[in-house]
Amino acid sequence: MVQERYQDLAGNLLLQIRNLVNGNQATAEDVLPQNHSDTDFIIHALADWRFYADSDDQKSVGNAAAEIHFGSDTAAFEAHTTQLAHEVANNRDLRAGFTNKLRKANGQGLAWTDNKHSFHRFPSYSVREYCTTCRGSGKVRCKSCSGRGHNSCSSCGGSGRRSEQVPEYDYKGNYRGNKTVYKSCYGCHGSGHTTCSTCSGRGKVRCRECNGHGFFTRIRHTYAEAAAKLTLKFENADSIPAYNVLSDLLNHSTAKFLTAKIPFETISALETGANTFQVAYRGESPAICLDFSLHQRQYACYAFSNPPYPYLRPHIFDDLFADELAYLNQKIPTKGLLNKRRAISFFNRYAGQPVLDEAMRRIAAHRTDTVQNTGRIVQEACQFFISREMSDALAVALNRIMDKVSPAYSAGVWLLFGVPFLTLQTLSMIAYMQDNMAQHPIGTIIFSALNVAIYTAIAGILISLPSRLAVWWQRRKVPAAYHQQIRNRKAFWLMSRWAGGLWLAACAYGWAASADYVPKINISFGSAVEQICQSETAQTYVPFCRQPVPTEVDTALSEAEQARQIQQFLATHGYAIKADSKFGRRSRHAAQQYLKELGINIDENAPVAEYYRAVFPEKQ
Repeated sequence: MVQERYQDLAGNLLLQIRNLVNGNQATAEDVLPQNHSDTDFIIHALADWRFYADSDDQKSVGNAAAEIHFGSDTAAFEAHTTQLAHEVANNRDLRAGFTNKLRKANGQGLAWTDNKHSFHRFPSYSVREYCTTCRGSGKVRCKSCSGRGHNSCSSCGGSGRRSEQVPEYDYKGNYRGNKTVYKSCYGCHGSGHTTCSTCSGRGKVRCRECNGHGFFTRIRHTYAEAAAKLTLKFENADSIPAYNVLSDLLNHSTAKFLTAKIPFETISALETGANTFQVAYRGESPAICLDFSLHQRQYACYAFSNPPYPYLRPHIFDDLFADELAYLNQKIPTKGLLNKRRAISFFNRYAGQPVLDEAMRRIAAHRTDTVQNTGRIVQEACQFFISREMSDALAVALNRIMDKVSPAYSAGVWLLFGVPFLTLQTLSMIAYMQDNMAQHPIGTIIFSALNVAIYTAIAGILISLPSRLAVWWQRRKVPAAYHQQIRNRKAFWLMSRWAGGLWLAACAYGWAASADYVPKINISFGSAVEQICQSETAQTYVPFCRQPVPTEVDTALSEAEQARQIQQFLATHGYAIKADSKFGRRSRHAAQQYLKELGINIDENAPVAEYYRAVFPEKQ
């Protein structure tokens, strides 16, 4: 009967390994059982429960007394806390309900040791504490008036009077001018002060700490709690295969894991001290060692429990993926770009291998950084039948494949928009600094740094939008399970570091140029754009640069229109003439005066057209 049970366990473990290996460079039939050894081991678990009091305080403004209130007697308040702690530690009747539950729970009570348990709550109690900010008065000095209750009058500056200019006459009633007289200020009625609007003249305002009550009420809630320390001991350790590994696993596992894998029963439960209670558990479980071969290589897997749970796992995927990793290292360069067609080929290949497919799905779901080590994710996908070194190497290759097939951001978009932005920003900073660094060095540096930070942030937000669109387009045919989390933030921080470095370079060059150590750079974006637009290529291929073809129109003005424009021009320059299109003597005289100021002499009877050419030479 026992041998049949061991045989079933070995068969179940073999089935687990076959199901894991199947489709991953091997088939289930490639896993061949060789031999198995087995034994039952007994494990003892001692749970030492300790009982103690735990409290939490709640502080309220004003009077919020609890069921038990100690007034202002803080010493009695703290003494009550100590008394409750002593009661929890020594009163066995108080914890009787909890210990009875432990006895009735049998082996399942072992899982309780993972957490602390609150089994009794005492009535709340409180004490009054005076506010130290206002010293119990509920009022503090007004900051607006420094406690005086009034401020200097803003109308008279505190003098209490205001000045006025009044006319002065001599004894005959003749006006002699103005004189200054002083009158009582209408704002403060001559006092020089106005009532403080913040405190209404009292000099004190409500204390914000206690909301004007002058005291707080500290309410304390005390609980009786129990926490356990768990100790494990093996009865027949020498007969357990790979005992040290199993012992280390179980000692670092939770009690919930222990009860799930090993059936325990309560052996004893008794009081061992004033505030301690010990429960002894006994558990029994099989441990087996399965020897098997795969592709003519020998392996051994150690497991315990029913169904078997492996605790020492052979690194079978190290051998299964060795050739694959060598091929990846050959085809995927450590540095440089990975061809997308080749990346898609690898992706399709690994999507058909269960553990690598699971690894790629988990990487897509949990990867948050480009340089993140996802080796642990690969280990979990392989159920830890792989070494850490091998999983790390595979993870590096899988990360590069995923970045190409399902990118987290579009590097092309960030380069396309980021490089021109950084170039223009750096040139503009150089132009600004070389002109202002000498006169205002600190202000120039601060202003330029703020500009770089603000504009870089705005550019990052704007560039992330087309980057998202490009990413959506690139992975539109990739199943959603393989979509990586969008990581435009990574590209933004890279651009920010470049912006910071270029800003420092611009500062250095701007300072050197302002001190004439290096030549200044003549940067004129307007003229540069104008020259580019005037080029033959831009005129041909850039629509907004094309200049309209001028149409032949009659641009000659009539004599009346010329006269009107001259009159309007002279009127704007202070000459008192009307723009009535009649160029008479008054208009001619005003035009002659204006032209004489410019050093131009013209005959008074000259035609209107000659006056027009003299006044508007730029229109010829």
